[in-house]
Amino acid sequence: MRMNGNRSAVANYFYLGGLAILIASLPLSKFTMSISQMMLGVAWLLMGDYRSRIRLFFKDRVALALTSIYLMHLLGLIYTTDFTYAIKDLRVKFPLLIIPFMFATFPKLKKEETRGLIYIFTAATTVATGISFFRFITNSVEDYRDLSPFISHIRFSLLVCLAAFLMYYQAWNESKKTVKYGGFLWAIWLTYMLFVLQSATSLIIFFATAFIIVFYLGLIRVKWVIQIVVLIAIMSPALFGIYYIVTTFSNFTRIPEYDIHQLEKYTPSGNLYRHDTTSYWIENGRHGGLYQCEAELKKEWNKRSHIQFDSLDASGQIIQYTLIRYLTSLDLRKDSSGVAALTNDDIKNIEDGLANHDYLTDNRLKTAINKVALGYYQYIWKKDTRGSSLMQRIELWKTSIQLIKKNPWFGTGTGDLPNDFAEQLRQNKSGLTGTGLRSHNQFLSITTALGIIGLVWFLSALVFIIVYRKRWLDFRVLISYCIIVFSMFNEDTIETQAGVTFFCFFLSFFLILNADNPDANLKNQANRNYSQLTP
Repeated sequence: MRMNGNRSAVANYFYLGGLAILIASLPLSKFTMSISQMMLGVAWLLMGDYRSRIRLFFKDRVALALTSIYLMHLLGLIYTTDFTYAIKDLRVKFPLLIIPFMFATFPKLKKEETRGLIYIFTAATTVATGISFFRFITNSVEDYRDLSPFISHIRFSLLVCLAAFLMYYQAWNESKKTVKYGGFLWAIWLTYMLFVLQSATSLIIFFATAFIIVFYLGLIRVKWVIQIVVLIAIMSPALFGIYYIVTTFSNFTRIPEYDIHQLEKYTPSGNLYRHDTTSYWIENGRHGGLYQCEAELKKEWNKRSHIQFDSLDASGQIIQYTLIRYLTSLDLRKDSSGVAALTNDDIKNIEDGLANHDYLTDNRLKTAINKVALGYYQYIWKKDTRGSSLMQRIELWKTSIQLIKKNPWFGTGTGDLPNDFAEQLRQNKSGLTGTGLRSHNQFLSITTALGIIGLVWFLSALVFIIVYRKRWLDFRVLISYCIIVFSMFNEDTIETQAGVTFFCFFLSFFLILNADNPDANLKNQANRNYSQLTP
């Protein structure tokens, strides 16, 4: 469906240029993401022959299934009360309608065009990881989530995960050895950056997707002995990682044994100790509430620091509690002798908001695990979710389920979700009241807004597009699908512009626009390899 003449050349320029800018914008810029979709709209208008091309859309059942998700949200207007937010939400989700529609009515991409666009996406993602790496080695950010330069940390990590897999695939299929080896090094760099970015969600998705690929696509290309070797190579670091996480978590939260009657009652200065076993948590396997003398702490601290004992540190925390945690992490008592034992660097660390000395020396993964462990204790003891994003998610999931129980079949409506969510958090007296946070799980978000009927519709569309097109043997389709679906368990994937574009672009790109299916003839090979595994 290529046209001839100047109009065809201009339309093709806007078409391929719009695709290139759109796929490069995913990790780099929300602004150019919008511009690229306008370019695609211009290309669509320039191509003409609207009636026959619209018929193509209605014949493409995958495109219809994807756009039906947008229709589902339109139907949610019938019983919503907040039309202001509903219109905003529909505007954010507009790519769900326009991208599948345009891709179904555009000319199919040639093999070289598909490869070129994948390389553009991988290159753009690599540029962004280069900026992230510079921030990492120069320690120019305090929060690892700020390593993502342009979009949200979790969304960026998912794009890096996808780019890594696509690069492995491209390298595997390269005929030139220099290009092949360079491609593998490129993919290894992107994989390494997943660890630098410290996104637990993306790392879990990476290993889960790799596990599926080895089990499923391994039947296509290699013998069962090699499959087992590759499976062990992939699962070994994953199992070691699980062991490391469990051990680190256990060591951090291990409750020390003590007899309250055997604890010393007085400080070396003769003041009375306070042993609080209920208000403080465990830090590095030590109880933070034991051996406290607030009067000595306050007096000695005010001698050594320009920040007063009851003031805030650089992170906005009351410095008294930062000091207590820091002393506990060093196994020092919370009295004048403990503060006197601190170095000037320690005092500076506490003033800067560093609450655990081990955070300076431990690797970033161990520090992240310890922070989750601390957040767990804060949530269990005080219902305080501020210390851990995982505990915040658990709180949000519980709130979502409460809302679903109130409107199980049809949900709250397209526009009412934010207000209803905020009100439920307020009723629960949650620490997340007023934050504007929502489910952080796409399936719960759909069910909360559109009910069980909406969830069934959404799941049916997701299953249909992969089953109907029969492209599950295409490596690129499989990894895109797995990463997108897995991300929905921990994120509101289609509730933001970047997320919904990520969702509908790659599914539409590989299932609608891309005519090249390099693995389409491999089903018989898969069956032959599978038969080798059976007696």
